Amino acid sequence: MSIFKTILLTIIFSTSILLAENEELVLIGQDLHDAKCTKCHTTTVYSRLDHKVNSLELLTKRVNGCVKNAVREDWTDKQKQSVVHYLNESFYEF
Repeated sequence: MSIFKTILLTIIFSTSILLAENEELVLIGQDLHDAKCTKCHTTTVYSRLDHKVNSLELLTKRVNGCVKNAVREDWTDKQKQSVVHYLNESFYEF
């Protein structure tokens, strides 16, 4: 096998793993969001014209604040990151 084929297969395999991890984060985030976040608001808050979240940093802060103040549960960093990831992939696209 040529070095080019080896590199190409490595890139394809690595990309497949990253896509699977991305999909897992989105699914975990969506489950958490649907179970907890929608108790306070619908998804229309993410797409309204006057929304104040305009960066990934602000989205992360907003999710952390909601977990602390509204959800009032101890979520792991991965759980919070998965909700941020879900919201970004589904609504914001930063």
